[in-house]
Amino acid sequence: MLITKQWLEEKMALPNDIAWFCEQKESNGTEVLKKLFAEDRLDFAHWLIVRIMSHEQYVCYALFAAKTEIDSYLLASRSNYNVIRAIRAALYVMSHSISDNPNNNCAAEMIYSVLGYLEAYDFISRKKILEYGISLLTVSNKAH
Repeated sequence: MLITKQWLEEKMALPNDIAWFCEQKESNGTEVLKKLFAEDRLDFAHWLIVRIMSHEQYVCYALFAAKTEIDSYLLASRSNYNVIRAIRAALYVMSHSISDNPNNNCAAEMIYSVLGYLEAYDFISRKKILEYGISLLTVSNKAH
C-alpha cells in the first residue's frame, strides 16, 4: 500500500509522525513499517500497521498479540481476572470467525485497549508483536 502525507492526514496521524514520514523517502507501507520498527518508533508502527492490514491480517495480528500477552500477564500479576476474561472473550469471538465479521473488529479493538493497560505489554513484547504483523504483510505482498 502506498502511504502519502495526505493519507496520513486523512487518517489523523499525529503531527510528529507525519513530520517523520515526510523526512524520509519511503512510501511503500511495509517498507515504512520496517523503518519504524528499526528506529523503535513502535507507537507509530502499531498505529500504521492496523490501518494498512486486510481484515484477516488484522484479526490474526490481534489474536497473536492477545495470546502473546495473556501468558506474560498471568506470570506478572494474577490480580485482575476481569482483564483476562475480557481478552479470552475477545479471542473466542475472533477465533470462531476470521471472515469479515464486525464483531471481530470490536474484539480486536478491545484486545488492544486491554493490552495498553497491562504492565506485561513491554517494549520487547511490542516489538515481537509488530514483527509478526510485518511478516503477515510481507507474506501477503509476495502472494500478489
